[in-house]
Amino acid sequence: MFVISELVDADEVRDLFIRLQSGTALSRQQIRDAWPGAVGPFIERLAGKLNRAPSVTLFKQIDRRGTRNEEESDPYDSDRQFCAQLLCLFLARERDPLSQQSIGANELDKVYHENTTFDTEGEAAKRFQDALKNASEVFFVAFTKTGAGGKKRIKMKFRKLDVIAAFLLIQDLLRNSLFKFDKSFTQKLASHILVEATAEAEGARDRVASVDPATVEASAIKNIIADAKRRGKTITEDQARKILAKQLEFEAEFLA
Repeated sequence: MFVISELVDADEVRDLFIRLQSGTALSRQQIRDAWPGAVGPFIERLAGKLNRAPSVTLFKQIDRRGTRNEEESDPYDSDRQFCAQLLCLFLARERDPLSQQSIGANELDKVYHENTTFDTEGEAAKRFQDALKNASEVFFVAFTKTGAGGKKRIKMKFRKLDVIAAFLLIQDLLRNSLFKFDKSFTQKLASHILVEATAEAEGARDRVASVDPATVEASAIKNIIADAKRRGKTITEDQARKILAKQLEFEAEFLA
């Protein structure tokens, strides 16, 4: 057992936590949360953590289907990761507006590691929060519109890609001090996003409806047999069908 016998600052406590937890099953985002510096607490304040509600409403409008929260006890784990991805993009485009920044796990680690002295009261932090605020308003309006019109419609949530595109547009517009983020802008951008999202959803439903399940299964079985052959093994169709069933079972468990 380790006991902290004297007062230390928060960064020292975070560093000690990382060292003590090395090798345990922490999520990648939990490790980032514990990294010394200002980015961790900044992201936690914006996107929430455990019982701490987020100060930004944007993340409520995101479609989480296909996203697995690595830490079931923390409902905001994936929201903090997405907030960190937005910050990663934001900082890169602040340095170079034409930047094509990756937002993979390693890049997110660097955001925390390389910005330990990030000024959460500085101009960049303020602009980032302004972009989040404006994006939140746009997607709230779009979300509200999905339930309007006198019909019983399911309120739609939005893909991360849609959120990123709108967020980066807003970041670019924030550079123009003459541009006004008024109600008219919010309504127009929300309507555009809703049209695009609705078209994508309807297209997906049409594609699914046009696919014959038996044809899909036969193709998958054929691919499994061919893959086994490339590995120097011969399997029967029944064996391939069992492998397919296991794969689908694992996928369903992963996406649950």
